[in-house]
Amino acid sequence: ITNPGGALATYPGLTYGGTTTVVGGQPSISSVAPATGSSAGGTVVTINGNGFVSPATVTFGGVPATSVTVVSSFLITATAPPNPVGPVSVLVSGASGAVGGLTSGFTYELAWPRVTSISPSTGVLSGGTTLTINGSGFAPGATVSIGGQPAPTVSAVSPTQIIVTTPPGPSGNSVVLVTNPGGAISGLASGFAYSANPQVQAPVITTGGLASISGVTPSKGPSSGGTAISIYGSGFAPGALVSIGGITVVATVVSSTQITAATPPVSGVGNVSVAVTNPGATSVALASAFTYVAGGTTPTPTTGTGTGGTSSPVPAGSGLFVFGGGTNAQLLTASGCSASTAVFWTTNASGDWIGYIPSVPVAIVNAAWISLFPDGIPAGTPIFARC
Repeated sequence: ITNPGGALATYPGLTYGGTTTVVGGQPSISSVAPATGSSAGGTVVTINGNGFVSPATVTFGGVPATSVTVVSSFLITATAPPNPVGPVSVLVSGASGAVGGLTSGFTYELAWPRVTSISPSTGVLSGGTTLTINGSGFAPGATVSIGGQPAPTVSAVSPTQIIVTTPPGPSGNSVVLVTNPGGAISGLASGFAYSANPQVQAPVITTGGLASISGVTPSKGPSSGGTAISIYGSGFAPGALVSIGGITVVATVVSSTQITAATPPVSGVGNVSVAVTNPGATSVALASAFTYVAGGTTPTPTTGTGTGGTSSPVPAGSGLFVFGGGTNAQLLTASGCSASTAVFWTTNASGDWIGYIPSVPVAIVNAAWISLFPDGIPAGTPIFARC
């Protein structure tokens, strides 16, 4: 039986030509709070009603909740599983088989993914390397592109991990992007490097704490050293040490999410790891985070004036790049664009394009951008820039 408001209930005890036995009461749901959550799952909801008996089963759109706790006969807490975007029925069933619920009791919304690490970070030019992409907010049906090419297989997707194989690609670093159904995207600008002679990657070593490295900008510079880089991530502590290719360098901890340093000179070219060590020996490393190229001077910016003489990650004056996180000023620096001409765009949870113009002094022009990023731009945010 379904009421006009959406409440429904079933009674399992009716039989023809026989007797009926019902164990326990008839559950019913009056409300679910919150009534919306990410399509990647993981939203903890409170289900109010009556007739709840332990053990109980809760489903969202026919998919079992990942955890269920019967607090009382009128209260259940449950964790929503992953599901496609849109409204679903929430049902509670008891030991007797009696079912109560709400049609459209919970609505799945567009999930925003965040990529934090990729392993291994190098692979062969012919493709076929199996990658494990770690992060959060990955939704069922998510797709992955590497260097602009779709991954040929996506063998597993959970809210925190995706396993894919790489397509063929040219030598060098490639952007790795994860796109959830609905168009929300995130990734790492130098997440994977194709190589004719890929090295076996050592796992990231973490001896405690929550430090992690999400990216390095710029990701390449001359072997003569002196390239000013920004290291983005989380959990950076005051006094943290930085090593580039095993060489310890002077570093400045700007915040818990950013460290600045200058690359040391080296005798050759190629990819090297960047490591951060917090006081107390908490250490993390990002393999192939920086690439040394031949030359005695830092590359000239391709667009804009930039800061510190670094190359712009924005191709041919406009295009998509993945920002390592930080303030609007840090975004401008990372892009290499000129403040007088730059325009940036990204999408919000509804898929609408939101723009930011650094040179406009009137705050209302950038009001939507400020509202979208009140506490700074998260690491891994895809940005379309026009320099």
